[in-house]
Amino acid sequence: PRPQALTVKILDKETFPSGKQLHHNKPLFQRIHAGEFEPFCFHMCWTAGKADKLKFLKQEKLWLLEPECELGRLKGVSTAQLRKCARGGCAAR
Repeated sequence: PRPQALTVKILDKETFPSGKQLHHNKPLFQRIHAGEFEPFCFHMCWTAGKADKLKFLKQEKLWLLEPECELGRLKGVSTAQLRKCARGGCAAR
């Protein structure tokens, strides 16, 4: 049997915005804040460093984790505990 080819699709930049859109597409974020548009997923891949990612996510009101999940409280926490925090059960408690 012949193997099937891989199909690749590019995600829409508005539905799946990244940190680049945060910094360069202010009208998109104005629409998000106004409740006119809700992205499916937001990924802060274009912004370097966890501290800056956290700062910009909070600034744009896109940081949805509980205060116990703040970056400073999570130092030394295992990967498994971080995953638990991301699912709503904070590792720092």
